[in-house]
Amino acid sequence: MAIEKGIAHRPGAFKQTNKEHKHGRHRSKGSISISAKDQRRNQAIQIRQKKRDEVLAKKRGR
Repeated sequence: MAIEKGIAHRPGAFKQTNKEHKHGRHRSKGSISISAKDQRRNQAIQIRQKKRDEVLAKKRGR
């Protein structure tokens, strides 16, 4: 039995692929606080814009 060097096994097209473990699919605490911060900022901008529009509507209504 002679073993020839230089010939190695090569995986074919039907190589087994194992599924990855589904870890860390929940939102992190940091990403939740960042999105809450963005929501607070957006709400403040909307309230400011609403007040500004109300004042302009009063001035135009005179």
